[in-house]
Order: sequence, then C-alpha cells, then structure tokens
Amino acid sequence: MGYLIQTIVFAILITYTIAQQKAFYKGHTCPQRDLDRTGCRGPTDCLYPNSNDCTRYIQCNSGGVAYDMPCPEGLHYSTRSKACDFPHLAACRSDSSLFKCPRYDILRTQCERQRDCLYAHPTNCNEYIECEVNHDHRTGRPSVRHCPSGLEWNDNDKRCDAIERSTCPLRHTKDRDVVRYDPDDSSAGDDPPIPGYKCPPEDLRKGCDEPTSCVYQNDKDCATYIRCTTGGYAYLRPCSPGLLWNNIKKVCDWPEQTTCHQ
Repeated sequence: MGYLIQTIVFAILITYTIAQQKAFYKGHTCPQRDLDRTGCRGPTDCLYPNSNDCTRYIQCNSGGVAYDMPCPEGLHYSTRSKACDFPHLAACRSDSSLFKCPRYDILRTQCERQRDCLYAHPTNCNEYIECEVNHDHRTGRPSVRHCPSGLEWNDNDKRCDAIERSTCPLRHTKDRDVVRYDPDDSSAGDDPPIPGYKCPPEDLRKGCDEPTSCVYQNDKDCATYIRCTTGGYAYLRPCSPGLLWNNIKKVCDWPEQTTCHQ
C-alpha cells in the first residue's frame, strides 16, 4: 500500500513538473497548414523560434495550442535544426536586440492606451512589436506579437488587418521611393516643444501646412526629425521603425537613402 501511494505521489510530481515547463504562449497563432500537414506528430513538427528570447522556443500541439518551451541551460534554439543547440551553432538573435522602443513615445503616452507603443516589425509582415514601459517610466522593452493567420500589420490603424491593407514595407522592396510619415504628426502641438530651438523665420512666413514644409534634420538622432509649427514652436517627431531622416526629400526614408549621419 505504501509503495502504491509513493508511486501515485511520484506520478503527480512528474505531471506537475511537465505542466510547469509547458506554459501557454500567448499571442502566437499555430499555422493551420502545419497542423494539417503534420498533425504535430514528429519530434521537429510544429516548433517555432521565440522572437523575444533565444533560450526558448514555441511548441504547438495538434489542437493548435502554443506552449512556451525552455532550452536546457546554456543552449539556444536553432531554427535550422529545429532543436536547442550551442549558441554559436544556433546563430539566434532575438528581436529585442533589433528594436529599440522610441523614448519619445514612452514619455508622451506611457503606453497607456490600447494602440500606444505598437510598431511594425522590421522583418516580418505578420508580426508587430509592442513596447511596455520600464519602471523608470522613460524607457521600454519590446515584445514581438503575432497577427492571426492570414493577416498582416497595418501600422496606420495599429492593428492586424487584411493583406491588401497591410503597410508592411517589405512589400515595397522593389520601390525604393516608398516612404512613411509618422501617423501622429498632426498632434505634435499637444507635446512639449523643444527648448532653445529656433525655427527659420523665412520658412514660417511661407507656411507650415504641407507635409514637407518646416521639417528639419535632428543631428542627434537620425531616427527622428524636427517639425516646426506656424507659431514657431519646434517639436521632435519619430520616424517609423526601420526608417531614417532624409533631409533632401524631407521625409523618413530607407537607411541607404538617409542624409543623416550621427
């Protein structure tokens, strides 16, 4: 009897340990094509990289439920081999190291509203980046979110949308003249002006109503620019993620087209 009780307790502990390791991964949609094709039966089926953490990966089951799985200590997940491997062989780089949350937006909004601090993913059309405010209330940490299957990120409306309404810049790689303005530019007057910056009087006399009028390069940060209002107040504005300021075109442009060099 005592042996039976020990066996039951041991089984419960094993089940609890497995449950602890397999936490649900929110925000990941398991690809239906993989579920239909493999049923997630093989040892490398339905495994995906965790864009936020190289030491973890995502495992989907046949029911389409995604789990957050850890690699053994000291190993990284390899997309190529579909297994945890030594870091120099896995060659993994997390997206948190590729994206820096715009400090301007953190200070301005504290990411309080539903659509605050959401950005297009620099390399994947069906993903986006959500920034969460750190304890200092001045910086943020990025997390990659996944759009549902068949949808892509619409950076104008700040939501996952039909592909034909996607704003993904990767769809415009053949058209290198495609540029994007900051969608919140019209609200610049609600933010504190830049202290000590003098807007050129000749530009103010011409008017600042056009998108490319009264905008200037910020030599301290190429991923932002300066916009002046007709009243002579200057405001710092961010470029969309992945773009830098082009002072000739007076727009945020692709990095190879930038005129700004910090």
